[in-house]
Amino acid sequence: EDQEKQITETLELGLTVGCVIRDARKKSKLKVKVIAEELKISMKYLDGIENDDYSNFPGDAYMTGFVKNYANYLDLDGDELANQLIKEQFSKSL
Repeated sequence: EDQEKQITETLELGLTVGCVIRDARKKSKLKVKVIAEELKISMKYLDGIENDDYSNFPGDAYMTGFVKNYANYLDLDGDELANQLIKEQFSKSL
């Protein structure tokens, strides 16, 4: 519950999903390469998430699924961040 509140407050500050995930990974001192191997997700997609660049993803389902898995791996609320990503992507398309 505290974690969800923290994510919500962070997103309200205008930080993107990618920023939240990147900051959590850096705080955990984990390397993208290690996480990619454990999650069996290509580094290019994890780098894309951290840099808010979803142009190389094969589709929206992959994009939100990878965000959810990456966030959960970092002990973040994957559902919350995946939903926020959908909102971010929708607002970009307007």
